[in-house]
Amino acid sequence: MKTMAQQYTPIETAKELLKDIDFFVDDNTLEPCRGGGAFYDNIHKGTKDWCEIDHQRDFFEAHYDFKFTKVITMPPYWDSTNKKNIFYKFINKCFDVCSDEVWLLISLTGLNSLTPTRLKKSISF
Repeated sequence: MKTMAQQYTPIETAKELLKDIDFFVDDNTLEPCRGGGAFYDNIHKGTKDWCEIDHQRDFFEAHYDFKFTKVITMPPYWDSTNKKNIFYKFINKCFDVCSDEVWLLISLTGLNSLTPTRLKKSISF
């Protein structure tokens, strides 16, 4: 069930973004925040997997013995259960599980959530 904090990617938007990505039969693609399936359902080459917290497949709890060749998603920016920003943490995990290409459709709300204070808390130098 979609909550007020969730923003699902419109299917037409996903299809437009997917036009810019070259998928190959040996690709292994992850959609870590599947939502309504706008990206996942329109990837037709290679193998694919997904996570979706509403279906008890939490991306933060998922562990893989390999790296995906592609990750594509519209990342969430807010954890409504714990009342905190997870945008930067989510993006970092996307890069951690991928060997080649990470494609992110970032909403204006997600981008605006990256305040200097939050970034300083998230980034360790």
